[in-house]
Amino acid sequence: MAICNANPEIWRQLQPRQKDEIYDVSLRILREIGVRVGSASARKRLGSNGARVCGEVVYITDEMVSSALKTSPSVFKIYRTTGEEAMLLDGRSVYFGSGTDSVKYLDPFNGGITPCNRESVLVMSMLTEMLPNIDFIDAVGMISDIDTRLGSRFAFSIALANTTKVLNFCADTAESYKDIIQLAADFSGGSENLKKKPFLFGYSEPVSPLFHSGDGCDKLDVCARAGVPVVYMPYCMRGGTAPITFGGAMVQSMAEILSGLVIHQSCVPGAPFIMGCMPSVFDMKTTVGAYGAAEFHHGVLVSSEMADYFGLPFYGTGGTTDAGTLDFQAGAESMMCFMSSMAGKINFVHDVGTLCHNVVLSPEFLVMCNDMIDNLRIFKQKINFNYEDYRFELIRETGPSGHYLTHDDTLTNFKKIKYSKFFTRDVSYETPNNMAEKLRKETQKLIKNFVPPSYSEAQIEAIKSAEKCWRKSAS
Repeated sequence: MAICNANPEIWRQLQPRQKDEIYDVSLRILREIGVRVGSASARKRLGSNGARVCGEVVYITDEMVSSALKTSPSVFKIYRTTGEEAMLLDGRSVYFGSGTDSVKYLDPFNGGITPCNRESVLVMSMLTEMLPNIDFIDAVGMISDIDTRLGSRFAFSIALANTTKVLNFCADTAESYKDIIQLAADFSGGSENLKKKPFLFGYSEPVSPLFHSGDGCDKLDVCARAGVPVVYMPYCMRGGTAPITFGGAMVQSMAEILSGLVIHQSCVPGAPFIMGCMPSVFDMKTTVGAYGAAEFHHGVLVSSEMADYFGLPFYGTGGTTDAGTLDFQAGAESMMCFMSSMAGKINFVHDVGTLCHNVVLSPEFLVMCNDMIDNLRIFKQKINFNYEDYRFELIRETGPSGHYLTHDDTLTNFKKIKYSKFFTRDVSYETPNNMAEKLRKETQKLIKNFVPPSYSEAQIEAIKSAEKCWRKSAS
């Protein structure tokens, strides 16, 4: 269930002049430095549209960027698998997403960390379906108990069978993209039905600095031709794959995004495009790209302002941490990134429920994040008091040194306050919270009580048929 941003101006970081300057420097990068494009067909299209092509390096004109920004839709909808509207991407609503799989999985029943497998995908799909504040799921495909060539496709099909919520897919190759979209079309009753009511969106990315791989370009093309929305999201590390300065990382990322948009729109003008950006830091102590760093989430917030400036929906990150276990650090970092994600014009917040810089999926962490998101809704509410809300006569009636504890107004309304299942407000400091135990029990309860979606026989057969076909092709 989306959180509507009633007051998106609260945490604005950039002045109009700064946005203009970032855009201008990004355009200069594209004009004078260029980007490397690994796809011959994309280079050919770009050359036909006015770019200068020198081998694999393409120099893109300001006019090409301006044209792509004009044709890319600013507002569009994504649907549930059952056909109901799920998302209105208008720059005001925020949607949160979990993942099906990562490299490792923290088992909520025995506490062990194991490689992700099909059972992990199933559990994360179940929880996504049941948790009211989780709106979509990322199907990635790092599954250890199946042929690696099939991982991304099976991550998608298992998720599709077990949740009616929006699916974000990220596959290994453009061919896998085609197979996933074909399954979605068969599930929807045809390609035209899927175009009218897409329930999925893709994910592709450049390789920083300034390289659009052939496969990355092909993934953009596949989604554009199918009418399926797609995220294009650079993940750079300041001091590693981007300049160490915040400004340098920003203009490089914007150049990568805008050139990706030009490639996408040159394939099918008007195809739905979602801007993403992960300008993180390269931790020189550990050599990781930090997911919990304040600089990272500040960069995501600022990037969302540039997306608003460009008139593009934005895909951000939150509910994640560099902590390896569900501990104090995980709670602090996830709350920080939730707050920064909700402060800007961010449409999607992905990676919710991931530990150790997105290496470990934790169902219990996802359940905790669902509760945290519920608490944070109050910060998005519009304050619109009417005179009755001030309770002037009630204050007069109670008078100095009185109390409101037994008044009918209190008894009628006190349950409107949020009471968490997991966060305690016990009077005694000697009473242990045992939050970890509460989360484990709630997670286990949700998994055990899961009821799969009621899909038609034709839809179930579409999933089974696709999986059978994929297995056959791999053998």
